[in-house]
Amino acid sequence: MLRDCPFSTQICCERDYMILYNPFTQLQASQKIHIPPLTDSYTYGFGYGTTPDDLKVVRLRDCSEYPGSCEVFSLKTRSWSIPLQPIHRYTYYDDASTTFVNGFLYWKAYKQGYGNLIVAFDVKDMLFSDTQIPSECRSKSCTLGSSSRGCLSLVCSDSAHATCELWVMNKSWSKKYSLPLLQRGNYLYGFNTLCTLDDRKIVMLKKPNRLIIYDMVKGS
Repeated sequence: MLRDCPFSTQICCERDYMILYNPFTQLQASQKIHIPPLTDSYTYGFGYGTTPDDLKVVRLRDCSEYPGSCEVFSLKTRSWSIPLQPIHRYTYYDDASTTFVNGFLYWKAYKQGYGNLIVAFDVKDMLFSDTQIPSECRSKSCTLGSSSRGCLSLVCSDSAHATCELWVMNKSWSKKYSLPLLQRGNYLYGFNTLCTLDDRKIVMLKKPNRLIIYDMVKGS
């Protein structure tokens, strides 16, 4: 199982080992871990705590019927820890992108009675919170990212209305751009958003295997 992570690092879980690999520095680290039964679903994240060298892997158990679990592995101490705060009942999406912004890890999730939302985890203090997705985006396909100013961002696509929107979170959500990108025949038809590069550029995968960096201001 391979997971994309912030700062150009990837997590690979294979049998009883977790391997972290940076393709740019070609550095890797491995750690023997307990792999849960196949009936359990886990979501991973990667960030750092008090200092940049205090890299941590966060493993969340997906659970909607009873409180899940959270385990945090520190590469600095090579040890696991468990947050003291109880975890709410979240169901994480299989395609959920994990984003690390200003000390927080973010995931897309579903919470009974609240619908789709974004789960935040403070890596330093190991505390959970959640925030609502913009009301206009709750029925759309959304990808988490970060802006060049260090803010959480959200790229939302709507095939029904053939639009793509870029939202940025400061104290509240604000829509930066909205463009008609998805019409059939358009060269961007059939794309999947992978991440954001800054306040206006998004990286997309056009089926079957073409990467596109799209500038939403220039429209190219």
